[in-house]
Amino acid sequence: MSALTAELAVAREACARLDGAMVSVLEGASSEQRGTLLGELHVVDRLNQQLEALDTFLRRVDCGESLLEIGKALPAITLAEVAERMGAALSMAAVDAPPPPMGDCEYF
Repeated sequence: MSALTAELAVAREACARLDGAMVSVLEGASSEQRGTLLGELHVVDRLNQQLEALDTFLRRVDCGESLLEIGKALPAITLAEVAERMGAALSMAAVDAPPPPMGDCEYF
């Protein structure tokens, strides 16, 4: 799991760089181009949200959840659409669980 979490961190960083670059381009764009660029910035923002949701889920699973308890980790995904897709793909529904952990996990 830590390898997946690390790769997600790399992807999130790249997405943040893309977002920054698009904002720079938007600032110098004509008014006609701004509409299109703004729409694409919304797509990048949505991607950032999806990466954040997956990161939160993986951190929850990596903090000790077994595969049998993965339904308890699904509520950690704050983007409902992602949680529903993952739950459906895993044939699991989200169950009540405490909020996701903040920061690093403590194992002892």
